[in-house]
Amino acid sequence: MFINKSTLVLVLAIGLLNVICGFEILAVLPKYDSAIDVSVEASNKMVSENWSCLSKLHSKAFIHLLSKDGSLNQNFGEIFTLARESGFKDIDLVLNISTQCSQALVNGKELISEIGKAIGYNNVNLWISIQNNECWDTDKKSNLQFLQDFINQIGKSYIRGIQTDGKSYQSIIGGTNNDLSDLQLWYTQNSTQPVFSDFKNFNGWALPNVKKYLFAKQLCGIEVGLDYYLGSYVVSHHHSSTTKRTSDDTGGYSGYSGTGSGTSGGTTDYPTASATLTTESTFSGCPRC
Repeated sequence: MFINKSTLVLVLAIGLLNVICGFEILAVLPKYDSAIDVSVEASNKMVSENWSCLSKLHSKAFIHLLSKDGSLNQNFGEIFTLARESGFKDIDLVLNISTQCSQALVNGKELISEIGKAIGYNNVNLWISIQNNECWDTDKKSNLQFLQDFINQIGKSYIRGIQTDGKSYQSIIGGTNNDLSDLQLWYTQNSTQPVFSDFKNFNGWALPNVKKYLFAKQLCGIEVGLDYYLGSYVVSHHHSSTTKRTSDDTGGYSGYSGTGSGTSGGTTDYPTASATLTTESTFSGCPRC
């Protein structure tokens, strides 16, 4: 079964946490969050109030950069800055490309140069959108070659994943596995619920990272798409150690799973054997070592 790079890094990190932090990992649970995606037309109309309102409802924004003819939105640098200053700290960028409708699309090397200079290369996380069958050749091999060449020109380190759905992908690229499945998947399933249970694997993608479940929704005075994504992991672990109580505490320790009670005056040492703490922490480095 295919294991993507992020999963492998997570497994290795958990091993290190066991050694360094001295606790036993019980479970690594996915934490899902909500996001919006914004078209070029919508983002050009948005002001700080729109972005600020949306940032209070959603934790991530996907901003489309290319117009229908494949030309780069010349306002995207200001849009990116405005979105970030208005509350969005997690922003990815989307490139809708095709062989037939993107006449103004420049090669990937030139495009990444323009994007990187405008917002800083460290901020570039790109998704390549593969949809709209009418804008692609009927020759699936040439479509795949076009896509691979474009990704290679940009540099795979800047590409976070592919936005598509099983039907579109197979009709445009083909149903056989290829080396694109090491990228993350953002699949589309309009008018559905924010869950991944309706996903059916294709092209080597066994699990998705993002789902677009509603194409258009009026929020905060602007039309946006709604998305559901894997934001982080929550680590549930046992940490065995002696726990001290302060002299002001009375009663049982709230994080203590044993039956001991606190005493007034000095500190109380709960024995290691019965003072196993169970906590949940967002996986970002060493949780509560």
